[in-house]
Amino acid sequence: MRPMRLVLLLLLLAACGKPSEEDCRRALLNVQKIRGLSDSPNAPDPEPAVRKCRSTASKTQVDCLIAARSQQDIDACQGK
Repeated sequence: MRPMRLVLLLLLLAACGKPSEEDCRRALLNVQKIRGLSDSPNAPDPEPAVRKCRSTASKTQVDCLIAARSQQDIDACQGK
């Protein structure tokens, strides 16, 4: 039973650094707004980007993108 608990604990700890689906969506919508795509019918479907965000982005990057107010802020988030 103990090895199973250890595995569960490790999985939970690994997930702690990942952004939530809602945070990824907020970040994506903010980037689209800054880039002038939020009202565009040509804006890409956000769902594939949200899934990619959840699997590859860090919580720090996502928080940075949520707080971004300009393209320069977006660019600065890439290295975090």
